[in-house]
Amino acid sequence: MVRRLLLYLLEAHRFRVLLAKDLEMALRLLKERPKGVIVQGEKALEMARRIRSHPEGKLASLYLVSETPPGLLFRPLRVLHLPKPLRAQEVLRALSPLRRG
Repeated sequence: MVRRLLLYLLEAHRFRVLLAKDLEMALRLLKERPKGVIVQGEKALEMARRIRSHPEGKLASLYLVSETPPGLLFRPLRVLHLPKPLRAQEVLRALSPLRRG
């Protein structure tokens, strides 16, 4: 549900959105050189590590959707937090650097 809401919100505000169904698809989509990647769920730490280890994932901004801020394990991965419950204006403000440049 969160994925779909983010998709609608971001597309409505003219962000280009590539939606991956799983980690392997996300890694393939990194070839498109996205400016940002949003991760969520139980395997978010594993996803963040794999994305950061990919050549194209080193430069992308990485966001975690969760109720609690990311812990110390996320710090070296340079992950920004999008707190649940998501609020449209907060999400758009957090992602606004992706629209520049």
